[in-house]
Amino acid sequence: MGAGLKPRAGAPGVSATLAASMAPADPYLLRDRRAIAALRLVDMLLRPLAAPRRPVPAQPSRVLVANGAHLGDLLLSLPAVAAIRRHWPEARVDLVCGRWAEPLARACGLFDEVHVFDHWVHDRSGHPLAVRWWRQLRTLPAAAASIRARRYELAIDLYGWFGHAGPLLRLAGVPVRVGFTSGGLGAMFTDPVAWPGRGHVSEAAAELLRAVAPDFDPGPLRPLWPGEPVAPPMAPGYLLVHTGTGAVAREWPEARWVALLTTLAAQGRRLVLAGAGARERDRAARLVEAVPGVADATGAGGWPAFAGLVRDAGAVICLESVCAHLAAAFERPTVCLFSADSDATLWGPRNDRAVLVRPPAAAGVGAITVDAVLAALQAVDPGPEPRP
Repeated sequence: MGAGLKPRAGAPGVSATLAASMAPADPYLLRDRRAIAALRLVDMLLRPLAAPRRPVPAQPSRVLVANGAHLGDLLLSLPAVAAIRRHWPEARVDLVCGRWAEPLARACGLFDEVHVFDHWVHDRSGHPLAVRWWRQLRTLPAAAASIRARRYELAIDLYGWFGHAGPLLRLAGVPVRVGFTSGGLGAMFTDPVAWPGRGHVSEAAAELLRAVAPDFDPGPLRPLWPGEPVAPPMAPGYLLVHTGTGAVAREWPEARWVALLTTLAAQGRRLVLAGAGARERDRAARLVEAVPGVADATGAGGWPAFAGLVRDAGAVICLESVCAHLAAAFERPTVCLFSADSDATLWGPRNDRAVLVRPPAAAGVGAITVDAVLAALQAVDPGPEPRP
């Protein structure tokens, strides 16, 4: 592979020492020493309030899954949810998540009901902290009341960082609450589980499920999209380009997108833009104006249509976003522009047909060149024959 190209997380050639190196030196999945010290203090103060460990019901009839984080986090947890459904096929399985993930949760088809709770730490609305705190306080009572009314026997929180739903689950009175201690506030769980300290987040979810019940066999938790995709109006085989990401700091400069699309169009590639939200719609409109012949499917049809766009693509170019994980579910050849400060072993797309293009250490995604992206695309999808 050329300079700047790295194999996907977990691909052949990634040494075992890399996976082992992600094992946290601290029980908390945090980098900020002050935040770690604060969580240690809070956990020490909460220790007298810790609930006694309770046995997990052998055959629960009502199970609540929690993952209040971002779209990619929820998509990565779907294989674990599918394993829960296989293990307890007669159980009702519901979800509590942030309102930003509610459309994904309803479209994927794995949940009988979805509760909404907006934790301030996951809120990417751009509003001041006080506003995000207010949103959390506003959604907390309604979510707790809704959860309490369903009388769940078991709750499983699949998120391992600060911002999990443990306090909500305790407030709602769920009798058996399973979750990771690595996000702090472990006293909120009746059955706390330490972060395993190795492998992909999907593998950590498998360890959590094994802790739920001794006979739980989650099997290989491969990426999946269990919903029904809607076929796009264009013929399959196009190059899908997704320019958005939930973290604005991880965006690629728009001028680079224009240069990339111009080069790809000159190569005879059929180009389709995808995305959602006002910011990505506005960017797509400018790109279509700058590069004639590019089709714009941004914001068209919600999650079923987005899944169909990814499924029918010949290849995908995207940033570090939910699109990379959805492409992994459909095993699409993928070029993913991945930030230098993210742990690819932990968060990377689990896709043997994906290549991560990364900037130099300590540099932003903006340091990735158009040539590096083109070289990566050539490696995973050579595309049409060059025009004479």
